[in-house]
Amino acid sequence: MPNLFEYAHQLDPRITSRTGLPAPGVLGPAGDPHFAITFPRRVPPSELNYTVQVSADLTQWNDGSSYSDRGAVLNNSLTADTGTLSPTVVQLNAAIAAAEQRLVRVTVVRDARTP
Repeated sequence: MPNLFEYAHQLDPRITSRTGLPAPGVLGPAGDPHFAITFPRRVPPSELNYTVQVSADLTQWNDGSSYSDRGAVLNNSLTADTGTLSPTVVQLNAAIAAAEQRLVRVTVVRDARTP
């Protein structure tokens, strides 16, 4: 696992562990469940950009919620931030029953504006 990823998710690079990695989940009432992803992130200033991305085919990825020191895009047409700060929880807007297959990942890059 790259050190940047471990740093971004507050993991100890000296220990092998799955604790703290982005994790899938389901939110919402029984009749209207939504897929969600939960992940820890550093509070600003972190010099990092986190982006939840959604894909139907693992080839084309579309940006959902994103977080950086310069601000955040909490909600868009694909995803919605649930308002949980630690850890961060983002759900897909489409209900599981109504949506075609979706794959979700969290990307982390170092902010290019930092030294």
